[in-house]
Amino acid sequence: MQKPRLSVFPSHELAHAASSGTPSSPMGATSGPRAVNLKISPETSAKRVNHELDRAAGTLEPRSVTVRLATIVPLLLDAVEHNRTWLSDFSDDTVRLDADLFEVLLAYQELREEAAA
Repeated sequence: MQKPRLSVFPSHELAHAASSGTPSSPMGATSGPRAVNLKISPETSAKRVNHELDRAAGTLEPRSVTVRLATIVPLLLDAVEHNRTWLSDFSDDTVRLDADLFEVLLAYQELREEAAA
């Protein structure tokens, strides 16, 4: 069974750039992977800076995505196992769970605590 992979473009601009990329070799060959031209105009750069400043100040609605649990659990387990420091950056973030899953997790937590006692 193939593992699920995250493949998300951060914006429609990058998705468009990737689909209309330029040849990867200086000779203009079109075979193989295409290089993506990521030249950013000063106007776009200023918008991104302002957007991130608004996000940091808490005046911007946080972004969210919907992802299958089977996609993120292996990645999170690997990050915990290898003690990745970036994981702590998100330790105060909230996560929305299905109520059924939350109840199962609470029951599992109780079972683990009883077994440890």
